[in-house]
Amino acid sequence: MVKSLHDAFSYIPIFGMREGSNGIVHLLVAWRIRSMTIAFQLAVFALIATSSILLISVPVYLLLLKVGQVTKMLYFPVQHYGLD
Repeated sequence: MVKSLHDAFSYIPIFGMREGSNGIVHLLVAWRIRSMTIAFQLAVFALIATSSILLISVPVYLLLLKVGQVTKMLYFPVQHYGLD
């Protein structure tokens, strides 16, 4: 049981720190670690999203270029010989 109000607040439950330790520094360090972790997770997510988009869009774009060339190659003989 707590004998006095001072004893009740002498133990800070965050990080298990006792009175006299620099609590604000530990809180700021923990906040920075948490913020950097979130920033790192967002950076990894952006990298994965960009890679996924490029993995799909680049082959599709190259395929469309080839289809356009094949269409042109087929269109001119058809037009030239009057097969249209």
